[in-house]
Amino acid sequence: MAIFAYNEAGRFKICSVANAQEIPLESPVGNATNRLELAWFIAEIKKAFRGCEIRPSDSESRHAVYYVYMPEDELVMGYIDVDFCHAREKLVYTVSSRDVTNNKYSNYSDEFRTKVTAVQGTAIKNAKKYLRRFTHSELVKATYGDCEEAMARTYRRAISDFSRNWENLFGTDWNSSKGSTCDPLLNEMYMLLDSGHKFVDLDVPNNLTTLREARTVKDQADSDKSLPMYAVRVYERMDKQAFDICPLENMGLMARNVGLESATYYDDLPEGVMGKLSTLSICEVGEYVPQVGYRYSEAVFYVAQVL
Repeated sequence: MAIFAYNEAGRFKICSVANAQEIPLESPVGNATNRLELAWFIAEIKKAFRGCEIRPSDSESRHAVYYVYMPEDELVMGYIDVDFCHAREKLVYTVSSRDVTNNKYSNYSDEFRTKVTAVQGTAIKNAKKYLRRFTHSELVKATYGDCEEAMARTYRRAISDFSRNWENLFGTDWNSSKGSTCDPLLNEMYMLLDSGHKFVDLDVPNNLTTLREARTVKDQADSDKSLPMYAVRVYERMDKQAFDICPLENMGLMARNVGLESATYYDDLPEGVMGKLSTLSICEVGEYVPQVGYRYSEAVFYVAQVL
């Protein structure tokens, strides 16, 4: 299943290094048609990018493209392929990455992000030019949408819970217009509840209590959608734990082409980051904790800033 991200040019595919490493590297690579040329292409790319690894996107390597990545990175640099092109009646070399803009195609198509050539020299030039490691800012642009969606899901659940409690009390569905109209009445009812008033209907006190609690959660979830956060990647550098941190002023206003700045820390992290990282580190990947943050992967976190 393809996972997509976006930059100012359009859509591109992303793949995590962790997922790429799950696919075993078949030997020999390719098939009878492309085996020699693919092996040459892989060898040349490994010369160009010392320390990189190249693995197929599928365990059936005859039908795979090959991801190129550095083992310590979060996302692959891109992918390559060598295959027979019937239109050209020859083998062609493909390089795909977020930096390619092939304007012969729609910027939402896979072809928009590919460079294809039948010339070996041009193929390796394309690889050297377009296969590039993600900066931390680019990583944030490619992944922040998952955090944004997790926060939106939390808000939708809070709205649903509040609406259910509203219906329990008033016997009708909730919307913002009804909420505004009924607020003065609700405030009066809350005052009676807090004063210890004895309601004739014994369900009313409990319904009022749960509705007020649900509203607090809903309002907080609504506010959290624009919460300032830090995008943090945790990794090892020179036997020390390093933290790439990018401040995000407002998650609800993140634009795909916004200019982001990041810095690398070894200690003296921004206030509150370490404690929230400790909390998120015991969460499952994909889990969001209100007012704390979101765990995108084993190494990437979105941490709520201290307000």
